[in-house]
Amino acid sequence: MPGYAERHSSSTGLRWWPFAYEVILYTKKSLAERIHNLLKQRQQREAPALSPTHASLDPSLLLTLETLVQLITDACIDSRNFDSNSFRQTSSDVNDALVMFLRDLYSLIHPAHVHRLLFVYFSRYILKEGKHCSNRDSKIGLRCAWETCKFRLNAVS
Repeated sequence: MPGYAERHSSSTGLRWWPFAYEVILYTKKSLAERIHNLLKQRQQREAPALSPTHASLDPSLLLTLETLVQLITDACIDSRNFDSNSFRQTSSDVNDALVMFLRDLYSLIHPAHVHRLLFVYFSRYILKEGKHCSNRDSKIGLRCAWETCKFRLNAVS
C-alpha cells in the first residue's frame, strides 16, 4: 500500500534534489568516519596485519542504506523528470552521485554488503510498478525508457 508521500505527490521527486545530495554526502562522510574510528580502535588492540580492512554492517544499518538507495533511485528514474531539461539534468546528476557513492563503499564496507546495495539499485530499473516504468514520450520529446536506459548504462560504465 502506498504511503502518504506516494499518494499525494505531484512532483515530490523533483523538489528534494538538494536534500538528496546532502543525504548522500553526509551518509558517506559519516560512514567513512565511523568505520575509520572502528578500524583504528581494532588496530590498537590487535596486530595491524590481523585486523580486517573492511567493516561489516549490522542488519538495521544495511536495511536503512537499502531504503535510501531505493528512494533515491526511484526519484531519479521517475518519468516526470524527463518533462523538462533542467529536471532531466538534475536527476542525471543525482543518479551519478548515487552511483559514485555505491562505488566508494567498496573501500569502506564488506563487498557482499555493497553487492546487496547494487542489487537494490539495479532492481529498481526492472520493476513494473509506479510512474517510473511508463514508456512514453516526455513533454520535451524524449522517450522515457531510453533515458532510464542511459542511467543504467552510465552506472555500469
